[in-house]
Order: sequence, then C-alpha cells, then structure tokens
Amino acid sequence: MKKTISMKNYIKLLLIDLAIWVWFIVLYNLGRDEEAFWLSTLIITIGMLPANMIIVKALIEKYKDKESA
Repeated sequence: MKKTISMKNYIKLLLIDLAIWVWFIVLYNLGRDEEAFWLSTLIITIGMLPANMIIVKALIEKYKDKESA
C-alpha cells in the first residue's frame, strides 16, 4: 500500500526548507563582507535546490491530481 503525503504537509516541508535556508545564510554570514555574503548565499541556494525541486514537483503533481479529480 502506497502512503501519500497531503498537500498541506508538502507546503510545511517547503516552509521548513525556506527557514533552514535563511538560517544557514544568516549564521554563515555574520561578520562577513558583502562579497562573501552573496557568494555564500549563491552556494547555499544551489546546494538546497534539489530538495526544493523535489518538493515543488510533488506539489505540482498533487495539484494536478486534485484538479483532475
């Protein structure tokens, strides 16, 4: 039996992921100059893209299933 995750839980995952992203950026960049801030923000963003894409893809599929039903 396949266990499904509700759309509400996917949105919670996306919000948690966003909070972790902001937390990493703030903690990593305390006391750094502006150039290092943008570079580390870019690196952290690229590192977190796969997780975000998986969650967004699942949300889109859930939405399509909901619309077709």
